This record gives sequence, structure tokens and C-alpha cells, in this order.
Amino acid sequence: MRVEVQKRGDDAVTWQQAGPQNIPGRLTDPVVDPTNMTKVYVASAAGGVYKAVNLGNSWTAVFDSAAAPSVGAIAIHPTNPNILYVGTGEANAARATYEGHGIYKTTDGGSTWTYMGLPQSYHIGRIVIDHARPETVYVAVAGRQHGGTNPERGLYRSIDGGATWDLKLFISDSTSCIDVVLEPSSGTLLAAMWEHVRYPGIITRLGGMTSGIYKSTDFGNNWSLISGTGGLPGQADTVGRIGLTLDPNSGTVYALYATSVGSFMGVYKSTNLGATWTRTNDAALSGLFGSWDGGWYFGQIRTAKGNPNLVFALGVPLYRSIDGGASWANVTGNLHVDHHALHILPSNPNYIYDGSDGGFALSGNQGQTWTPTGS
Repeated sequence: MRVEVQKRGDDAVTWQQAGPQNIPGRLTDPVVDPTNMTKVYVASAAGGVYKAVNLGNSWTAVFDSAAAPSVGAIAIHPTNPNILYVGTGEANAARATYEGHGIYKTTDGGSTWTYMGLPQSYHIGRIVIDHARPETVYVAVAGRQHGGTNPERGLYRSIDGGATWDLKLFISDSTSCIDVVLEPSSGTLLAAMWEHVRYPGIITRLGGMTSGIYKSTDFGNNWSLISGTGGLPGQADTVGRIGLTLDPNSGTVYALYATSVGSFMGVYKSTNLGATWTRTNDAALSGLFGSWDGGWYFGQIRTAKGNPNLVFALGVPLYRSIDGGASWANVTGNLHVDHHALHILPSNPNYIYDGSDGGFALSGNQGQTWTPTGS
């Protein structure tokens, strides 16, 4: 594209577009107002945070003042929907990902934002609010994506609404915390740790011996490695990114594994908060991460609160199981490919909110059909 610009009368200046190219439009995380299912917030890989009050039919940017356009995770308070936390820096380890500089909080539904720290987090994989103790917040910090290692990687906890943070789980300066789930009544947490190091244009490693699942039964004070026990894969150089989802009503947990080269490895299921695991009947998911083995780019799996038989595996296509992983079906339908975000409405699991590289979509029938509503 060439644009002629007049300057100082007859002097002509010719501009040539020089980039950047391939600006990502993908969505990375959705949350829904627990008191109003039509009010939705979505985090964007490179566009901040958007808010809709009509099930996504129109959107308003609410995070532009924060000067941190890349967002990796968002969480909403369980009883006061005006309080949200945003973690800057998309955690999907693609070339077109941009660094953030920490956590922001709003107490007025996104009208204003306050910076809450973690400046060396760079990329945030997940934010979890303890629904029984809403001042307690957990943040999965992935650390640098394109600049090598950094010692700030790990799982952080705040017990004062984000005013201060403590590093509760640290493995190494090359091991990110990429996902975390919480069962509030028992204080049980499961954290997915992911060894990965890359530089601009160079992938050093996207998996390794320190990738695995850790468990705490005391709200994150103490941790034990559970990889290699109870039916889970052991630690190995071939283990890559791991995604987690949990139904707190039943104690059912699913773990989605990718290999260190980004291929599909398996979906494992526990019905006792991670004490024992079995692999689901997941042969249908072998192409979940595409022919280009992009497991490092995805990693999300979601189950419904109170209905753990309903579970979605996110990748290039979108797969669903309605029988607890005994079988899987492709439910991508008319949706854009590359799925990075999904929310199942806790009060009514018929409603599914999906975010992909192509924008936002809604289903009212557990993902059988979809209505794309925003991009």
C-alpha cells in the first residue's frame, strides 16, 4: 500500500508500509458476569480487553488506558462482578506474542484500572480467584517468551486482593507456570509447569524434564510432584505444555498434554482431585494441534461445573465429549479455527462462550451449533 502525503506545499513524501505484519487478533480468555450472562469480557492477544453487555453482539474496549495491549488471562470476582483482574502478556508461545508487565485490577467494571505489580511476569497463563476467599488470587506466571530465561517464573499468590504477592511454586528459571486450578473447600491446587525457552526466531526447547503437574493440599503453601504417579505420565524430555480444568463439585480434573515438539500426547482424567488418573479414549484427538504440531500454541481444556461429563479440548479444531472422555466429536462447525479460550456458564452449561483466532462465538446447546457474534 502506497500513500501520497503532501508536505510544505508541493513537496511530496511517499510512504511505504513497513509493518508490523501478522498482527494477531486472537482471543485468549473470556469471563462472564456471574449475575448477568449477557455481560461478557474477553482478553485479546494484542488488543487489550473488550466488554459486551449483549452476549457479544457489540463490544467496547475497556483496557486501552493501561498501555498493555497484550493480555493473557482475565478473572472476575465471584460475588462482585465489578472487580476483575487482568494479566498482561499472552502466554501462547508463538512468534507473534507480545510481552506484558504485570497485573491490573478494576473495581468499577473496567472503567478504571489500577496496576497491581508483578512487573517481571512478562506473560500470564491463568488467574484464579478463590471463590470462598475472594481476596486470595493465584497467578500462573509464564515469564519471558522470547528473551531466554528469568527467575520470576512460577505460581504467585496474593491474600490481600493483589496488593502484595508471594511466589509459592518455583522450579527453575526456564520452567513456567502455565495453568492452575483450585478446589476451594479443601484448598487443593494443581499447577501445570512447563519447561520452555526461546529467543526471537529461535526455539531452544518447548518441553523438558521439569514439565509436569504439582499438587498442593494447603492452598499453595506446600507442593508435591504428582507426574509419574497415579497413572500420570512421568517427567521426561518429551513432555511439553499441559492444560488443566477442574469441576469443584465432583473433584474431577482433566489434564491435556502436548509433547515437547507440540504434538498431541493425551488427555488424562482424575475423579479424586488428582490422586489417581486414567487416560481417556482420546484417539480422535490425535490431530488436535494440527499438522504443524502446535501444542505449544494451545493447551486449553474445559469442563462444566457440576457436569464433568461435558468437556472441551481446544486446538486447531474444537472437540467435545459428553461422556467424560469415553468418546470425542469435532464440534468446530462454522467456527474459525485455532481455539484458545472457552467458558462454560456455571449456572447453565448449555451456554458455551468460545474465543479463537477469528473472534467470539456463542452456543446455547452445549456446542452443537454456534453463533459467531464478534471479531
